[in-house]
Amino acid sequence: MLDPSTGKITEYPIPRPTDQLAGLAFDRTGTLWLELNGATGVDAIGRVGANMVVSLVDVPTHNATLHRIILGPDGNMWFTELTADKVGYITAH
Repeated sequence: MLDPSTGKITEYPIPRPTDQLAGLAFDRTGTLWLELNGATGVDAIGRVGANMVVSLVDVPTHNATLHRIILGPDGNMWFTELTADKVGYITAH
């Protein structure tokens, strides 16, 4: 996070440190969503809440390799599962 008035950058750890951060996107309310590719093959979508607390939802497909996440016109957060050739969404409301 960048504080434009001071130029200070603050970094936050991801909730599962052995996972890889794959992508980020904001929904209509400004909530930050992220994708984690799991070191154990369990990938997850995270929603960043107050005080940078991340709530994770595991993706049902094992070793999905999450690749992109974006706000859809329906208000949901849509994502791709690169190695599984699937598209999914999570309700952002």
